[in-house]
Amino acid sequence: IDEITEAEPTSVTLRFCKRKVFILSSNPRRLVLTLWLYFGLGLVWLGVSIAYVTLIGIDGVTVFERFLSFGWTGGLARWTHTVELLRALLSVTMFLHDLVQMVVIVSYGLMCYMLRCYLKALKEKLLLHTIEPLNWMREICEFRKLLHHLNTKISLPVASLTVLNLSYTVSSVAHLFHNMTACPINIFTASLANILLWLVIALVPFFQVSLLARGRNLTT
Repeated sequence: IDEITEAEPTSVTLRFCKRKVFILSSNPRRLVLTLWLYFGLGLVWLGVSIAYVTLIGIDGVTVFERFLSFGWTGGLARWTHTVELLRALLSVTMFLHDLVQMVVIVSYGLMCYMLRCYLKALKEKLLLHTIEPLNWMREICEFRKLLHHLNTKISLPVASLTVLNLSYTVSSVAHLFHNMTACPINIFTASLANILLWLVIALVPFFQVSLLARGRNLTT
């Protein structure tokens, strides 16, 4: 594609941004390594979440009791495999939730990083006089389109997930310290690590957008 439009989906926009940055970048090898680092960190995050669910386990009896609190579930309660089914459904749901969240936040971080590289490459070419002023203005217009896409299409779900992760963090801290005396040390350590993971995930978008804003201010 030669130019990006506001109607393009995020995947197409991200590919367009990567292509532009690779064309302008003076060190594409470092760019590739950084992109793989983002993907690797996303997979590590997903693996840690799965490991936490596996370690803590899902109390099927507790889930079953809450399931029975709804009046329309009386017929299913007589089925002998209801507890196993609920445990499996809850595990799959948590995995899909973490997977979607990982894809959204990693895409946001990648987009912010690519836009920072875009600005840095344009600044270097302008200082070295290796780009015509008209082409530089055209590239700046493309950057503004990409930034507008980031702010209008990706930022809203990221903000929603940030609020969700902060609420998870606060509620988990309150629950953990409320039952701290009755909690085994391994469960306490795993829960604390999971809380720190939620906190990091909630704060990463703020650092990404602040670095992008700083790079934009230095360029302009």
